[in-house]
Amino acid sequence: MHLLTTRTLYFRRADLLGDRFEGSTTKVNLEGRKAMVAHLIDLGTSEEKATELVEKMRELSRAMPRWVFLNCWHEGTDESAAMWELYAQGEGSVAITTSFGRLRDSLKGERHVHIGRVRYADYETEVIETKNSLAPFLVKRTSFRHENEVRALVMKVNYDAPFGPGLEEAILVPVDIERLVREVVVSPLSTHWIDVVKAVVKSLDLKIEVQPSALSAEPLW
Repeated sequence: MHLLTTRTLYFRRADLLGDRFEGSTTKVNLEGRKAMVAHLIDLGTSEEKATELVEKMRELSRAMPRWVFLNCWHEGTDESAAMWELYAQGEGSVAITTSFGRLRDSLKGERHVHIGRVRYADYETEVIETKNSLAPFLVKRTSFRHENEVRALVMKVNYDAPFGPGLEEAILVPVDIERLVREVVVSPLSTHWIDVVKAVVKSLDLKIEVQPSALSAEPLW
């Protein structure tokens, strides 16, 4: 409900999300860095300078998760029992439904926000794009494929100490709520909260539908 009451999206710093691989690279990409050292040497750069350059690239990659903030969504055509169980077990939990287009349009005034679908990759055999510094944050290991994730990303660098600890654990980004939210769905474990949620939405003067989860339906015999 924080989203509705503040009209902001919550972006968590990437290094605090619990996945140590956030923003990291793959084995094939590392091999590419070794090849870069050899190429630089062939072009006349000293081995020391070439190695130093590639090491600085590595330091930059390791720092990036402290500069990138993520807002994460599950994309699917149906409700996911697994997503409710993983991320919304608390009393009174709700889910916000939207679409890729709605998310994009609701952030139109925020030019520093980037949006993309996560690609699930084998970190032993696949390559991650290196031309875009945010690309590694739109790739996750195949074991996370069940999340079918869409992400909004913001980069915010602490220029006073770029390789030090991040300044903030999270940031809030203004959003057009009624453009973003298609409906609010109440957890299948909290159907008795639906009237409370409807009252909150009404008190905020929002014209947004509140629905019970489809998973709360009674079985037929």
